[in-house]
Amino acid sequence: MTNFHSPQYDCGVAWDDPDIGIAWPAATGSAALSDKDRKWPRLRDLAEVWVQWAR
Repeated sequence: MTNFHSPQYDCGVAWDDPDIGIAWPAATGSAALSDKDRKWPRLRDLAEVWVQWAR
């Protein structure tokens, strides 16, 4: 970050999204994630999230 943190602009994608197809070494249930990171949408749902975010 090069400026103040603005949580309203945070955006991400689910790390275990099956549509992305990354074979992570950690199982979904054993990954250590923050609550925020657990709630990111799947890639296919990002367009809907961005529309809501832009309002």
